[in-house]
Amino acid sequence: MKNIFEEAYQKELLAIAAFDAAKNDEEKEEARKLHYEAIAKINNFGKSAIHIWREYQSSREHGNLNLNLSEVIWDEQVPEIVACMKANGIERFTFSATYTEAIKTAWLFQQEGYVLEGFVEVNSRYTDAYGNSEKVPALQFRVK
Repeated sequence: MKNIFEEAYQKELLAIAAFDAAKNDEEKEEARKLHYEAIAKINNFGKSAIHIWREYQSSREHGNLNLNLSEVIWDEQVPEIVACMKANGIERFTFSATYTEAIKTAWLFQQEGYVLEGFVEVNSRYTDAYGNSEKVPALQFRVK
């Protein structure tokens, strides 16, 4: 099964490079078209896919190989998010959210078919004064 989020991320990198290299408005417009093509599949999957995409893009930009979910996820969102991740090739992810009900959300991930493997350290979206991503603890899950 193909991870459409990684596929979109790689296409997005190409779009950014094309935009940066563009020498005129026409070339910039072509780069914008590449960007829209990169995320077209994701938009077809709805709100959950867009949420996952934002987190996936941030995860990869900060050097994480796997999706790191760090934003608030409401209980009722979990089944749809899990279904979207499974349908689109997300076999492993981390969860580093620290909001009040985060432990309950982690439990719901397990109830929906992802197995908790343990703790790992991931790069957060926040950087220190030198531009380095801060390390944070996260729970690592894999699909059953």
